[in-house]
Amino acid sequence: FLAFGGGKHACPGRALAVSEIKMFLHKILLKYNVRTDNEAIGPKGKYLGPFLAPINVGLVFEKRKEI
Repeated sequence: FLAFGGGKHACPGRALAVSEIKMFLHKILLKYNVRTDNEAIGPKGKYLGPFLAPINVGLVFEKRKEI
């Protein structure tokens, strides 16, 4: 990931940051069902380099039922 730099100028805390991001996402995905607010997402978007970023896509978080 380029935000952490690379080579001899790489961020020394990048492994910790990546680990924390993974733990955060893991907790969110365990507690919530995540979906987009509209199911008809087409190829409309804005190109960011080789990637296509969708425009105006909202996410809906529904709390999962406790078992």
